[in-house]
Amino acid sequence: MKKFIYTIIAAIFFLGLSSGISFSGPEYFGCLPQDETYNAANFDGDTRHCVSQDDIYDYLHLLDTDDDGDIDTLDASIAGVTSRYETIYIDAGAMVPNTTNGAQSGTKEYVTNDLDLDYMAFDTTTEEYVTFKFPMPETWNRGTIKAKFYWTAADDTGDVGNTVEWEIGCVAISNADTIDANAYAASQVASDALLTGESATMHLTAATPAITVQGTPASGDMIICKCSRNVGGTDNMALDAWLSGVWVQYLANVTATAW
Repeated sequence: MKKFIYTIIAAIFFLGLSSGISFSGPEYFGCLPQDETYNAANFDGDTRHCVSQDDIYDYLHLLDTDDDGDIDTLDASIAGVTSRYETIYIDAGAMVPNTTNGAQSGTKEYVTNDLDLDYMAFDTTTEEYVTFKFPMPETWNRGTIKAKFYWTAADDTGDVGNTVEWEIGCVAISNADTIDANAYAASQVASDALLTGESATMHLTAATPAITVQGTPASGDMIICKCSRNVGGTDNMALDAWLSGVWVQYLANVTATAW
């Protein structure tokens, strides 16, 4: 990291030389051709166009604005570069049907290539639920998350274009927390349309709106999510919907440390 920072400082410094900045000071490290034209608005003028020790201090001060030894502007730039979106996938095989109004678990083999997929089957009229849990990566920024749903139809008796709605809410449980202390946050819904091919076709929804994880998320928390088919919304597909998995996206901008 230090080598990277020094490289950035050097690059900024020499970019300054080429962008029209004049340099001066008591100790010179090098001079440029005298026929160059410089803008001396922020630095002392010098007819020899030389780089001084004072000029280097000036550049460092532009980076470390409060002179505390921390490169403020560079830190901010690095934070922006290292912020990124990451994803986690939770398969239906890792989900548990709720005891109350639980979905039905199953496995289907697609006979052409003997491809087996776990699923959770959700009724068309009764709202049913599954739960899954996982620890979020330590790089998670503890903010909102989003989800997409992989699903398909139970058979081919539906109407292409019918709507299926999937709903999800999540809660964070920290070390020493009472497990059942917090209700799920307000759930978010993703809608999708039944495609041609119906049960033989994999469906992937658009992303939900941002999901607020209930509780006070912290590093090492167990995240528990409850999913359902939102049959009380605009869902109008008149057959079971099979959930294959949930794809979760989060913002990562926290540095993980060794255990």
